[in-house]
Amino acid sequence: MQPLRPWPLLGLLALLAGACGDSSSDGDDQGDAASFTPLTNDDGGASSPEAGSQGGMDAASSSDTTGDDDAGADDDAGAEVDTTPMLGPGDEDGDGVDNADDGCPFDANKTRPGPCGCGKTDTDIDRDGTLDCDDECPDEPALTKMSSCGCDVSDSDGDGSLDCVDECPDDPARTTKAADDSTCDNVDDDCDGVFNEDGSCSPVVVFSDAFDDLSAWAETSDTSVATQTMTGSNGYGGGGNPVVNGSDCGGSGCDLELVTALDLSGYISGTVTLWRYLQSGVDSDEGLTVYGWDGSGWVLLAEWTGSGGGDDSTWYMESIALDARFMIADFKLRLNFQGSTSSEDVEVDDVVVTGLYQ
Repeated sequence: MQPLRPWPLLGLLALLAGACGDSSSDGDDQGDAASFTPLTNDDGGASSPEAGSQGGMDAASSSDTTGDDDAGADDDAGAEVDTTPMLGPGDEDGDGVDNADDGCPFDANKTRPGPCGCGKTDTDIDRDGTLDCDDECPDEPALTKMSSCGCDVSDSDGDGSLDCVDECPDDPARTTKAADDSTCDNVDDDCDGVFNEDGSCSPVVVFSDAFDDLSAWAETSDTSVATQTMTGSNGYGGGGNPVVNGSDCGGSGCDLELVTALDLSGYISGTVTLWRYLQSGVDSDEGLTVYGWDGSGWVLLAEWTGSGGGDDSTWYMESIALDARFMIADFKLRLNFQGSTSSEDVEVDDVVVTGLYQ
């Protein structure tokens, strides 16, 4: 329904003049009573006007073609109706600017439409150069249009694959996961946060030496250590000759230290295994001592002396556990031989260092 508009002043005066003046031809100045001629039937009787007739009271006046009760309130059928509120003098939105001068009279935050129009702020919250009204991700400066992940651009492992589509969001080497974690490669293949959970992993050999020579070792004190044919074979189950012999190492003994550090940082634990031999007659303060480097100093790992019952000219396979202290990138091993005479043989063979992923 269109808003009522005031009558033009001249039209209103003309209407009043016609209502008050004498429209008859009798020449007087008095208004005549309106005449009434009733409708009649064919038989001369009076009748009431029927619905839809052009005379009397029609069901819908000729000025209202829409058929509703608001004569003249609608434009032609199907035409859009102007529902914009009529503005008069004043300040509709209370922003201190009169309606006549306000480009956004219903928006208290604006007096001009600006690039985003009335009712929207012309701001750029994420400062990406795109106004918020045109920015699908107004809080994410990296995006102005939503991606397959919406407005989330998280990439935890920095591999270029967004977390929402990355099956291994914490592993930069992979974006898809395996069905299980059956390989012993220190990789969480199925990306469930547990490594090699099937428990089938075997130790990984990180270093081994059968002492064909001493190229992997450095003598850091007495140089009496040498490779030779084993003194005795009782109980021996190693790889065979030669072996390393540290006899005639008196005083503080003879030290063999690995030349190249071993990287054990990817393992949760490790083991040192070796074959060792102490000839009968080794003194109680002599024998074989094994040390491991933990990153800050040498730590005693194992020791066998003449008083320990191992000086019986028999070969024994020994296993030394390496705990988390030694799971570092620069682990080293040191062997200390002490035998004061050439007849007090202290021998070692087949040194192996392993690491375990689980």
